[in-house]
Amino acid sequence: LIEGKLTMKHTNIIIVAIIFLTLANQVIGQTFQRTYGSTSDDQGSKILLTFDNNYAIIGTYGTTGGIYLIKADSIGNSIWQKTFNPPNMLYFHYDYSFKQTQDSGFIIAGSVYYTNGSGIDICLIKTNSSGDTLWTKFYAGPNPGYYKAIAYEIINTSDNGYAIVGTEIGSTNKNVFLIKTDNSGNLQWSKYYGGTNNDEGYSLKQTSDGGYIIAGYTNSFGQGGWDVYLLKVNSTGNLLWTKTYGGNRYDYANHIEITNDGGFILTGVTSGYGTGVIYDNDLFLMKTDSAGNSIWANTYGGDSNEIGTSVKQTSDGGFVATGYTSSSGAGQEDVYLLKTDSLGNVLWSTNFGGASTEQGKDVIQHGNNYIIVGETRNFSKGLKDVYLIKVDSLGNDSCKQDTAITFKTLLPWIQGTGGTENSGNTVKSNIIVFGNPDTTSYKPCVCVPPIANFQAYMTHACGQMWNYSTWATSWYWDFGNGDTSTVESPNYCWWNDDVYYVCLTVTNDCGTDTYCDSIPIFTGINELKNNRIKLFIAPNPFDNYTVVKFENTKREKLKLQILNPLGQSVLQINNITDNKVQIEKNGLPSGLYFVQLIKNNQVIGLDKIIIK
Repeated sequence: LIEGKLTMKHTNIIIVAIIFLTLANQVIGQTFQRTYGSTSDDQGSKILLTFDNNYAIIGTYGTTGGIYLIKADSIGNSIWQKTFNPPNMLYFHYDYSFKQTQDSGFIIAGSVYYTNGSGIDICLIKTNSSGDTLWTKFYAGPNPGYYKAIAYEIINTSDNGYAIVGTEIGSTNKNVFLIKTDNSGNLQWSKYYGGTNNDEGYSLKQTSDGGYIIAGYTNSFGQGGWDVYLLKVNSTGNLLWTKTYGGNRYDYANHIEITNDGGFILTGVTSGYGTGVIYDNDLFLMKTDSAGNSIWANTYGGDSNEIGTSVKQTSDGGFVATGYTSSSGAGQEDVYLLKTDSLGNVLWSTNFGGASTEQGKDVIQHGNNYIIVGETRNFSKGLKDVYLIKVDSLGNDSCKQDTAITFKTLLPWIQGTGGTENSGNTVKSNIIVFGNPDTTSYKPCVCVPPIANFQAYMTHACGQMWNYSTWATSWYWDFGNGDTSTVESPNYCWWNDDVYYVCLTVTNDCGTDTYCDSIPIFTGINELKNNRIKLFIAPNPFDNYTVVKFENTKREKLKLQILNPLGQSVLQINNITDNKVQIEKNGLPSGLYFVQLIKNNQVIGLDKIIIK
């Protein structure tokens, strides 16, 4: 994301062999860092893989927090961008959530503040596949006296409806708030959960029994100031059980996922037992069974603050988590990416960012790559921009950096029940992070510019321009005759004998590079016209048929052959003793073809025809 320009020209003369080579296309998961936004304050909240293998991002734009919806391709190029901000309202909360729907559109959950001061409501927006609004609905909290309702996560439900988890806020406390709607956004039911103090729900998933699992925090139950709060409800929102987890200060869950074994994985923040100065925050991962019983719980971090915002189970059975860190050596805050095995043991971790502020908000896996969305202040056009990072299976991208800081600690958490005061039954979870504080270091990100390279594989006057560049995210071909292309590895044909200076210019967020080759094109047409039998072709170009005339006074047996631009024979007429022959289109595609007149396996005449 460091702007710059690096141009290198290399010139090589290559001998073009008249051999056609068939090359299989290779799908490469290209890594990158991209930003999106305006000159104001823009942030990314969630990302998902779309049905067409592209990426969709939800976030905020502007100082009032309007909804920002982005569709990008697999290398981060923007396909389209939409913003939402209805009149007489300001979008209030920055943690917008969305899902793709069965019709390839999107369902978006957010919160709106009424400019007339009447309160804050949850809003639901349905769009088509291009991000255009189809309908919008609003929902208030169900509890009398509660004038604010904030949405944190939306999911598609098994009955083709939607469920939203959030918080309803009153004058003295907060409650977990769950809404269920049908496919058109019509409210079916809503419930709230909690005690007399503050309790919030941040993340929601539907379980295999049709019910729901909610994660957040509670200040009404548990051990300390805040505890992780896990609630299981049935398909109509009735509470089945609750669990709390934590120490004597502040612990809360930001995200929950259902694991392959039917249990749950949570990430969030724990303080008071962290790896740095006492009461600093650390990212945690906790694995539970389907009943919410803790199996293992680990914290991860350095000597300052680490916040966990998103976790996903990976294809190898382990986990990938993101968030942000402010530990020693990083900027004010950096994106934090962590990969573990199935037991939470660290496989690798890495940071992304500069001297100011970057945060990771969500992560997904796509093949062997991980994609993180968040926000950046260092690399933005304005106050902040949406930040999109794609890395390989080891956390590497085109912007290289050292492994992130990870220190070792032991955290005794207490597991209890919520919904009533903790009965005193406790389970201690040993929370361990593996790392070496004596040898781990951090370096600022070094941006890597692309290196241009290609090879031309030719057949006659046509060839495959095969791109062998590294770290490139866009390609620009100049074929030396005024024609250009932005295809990664295009096919191209030249129609005249000459030496063409072909150049490929590649770019990424870090710079530009150019590589050029001189490609001699020799069709033999001009030489054969001068030294062999002249062909008279009319009409040319033609629609249905054309006639080829030539000298054949001795009535010798000749052969006429039609070749496509790749040198492949598409038509052959044998034993010609006349001085003319008619060529029928016969379903041949429109385009350029070569005509060869052959005697005793020697080409004695050559020209071109064009089928309209």
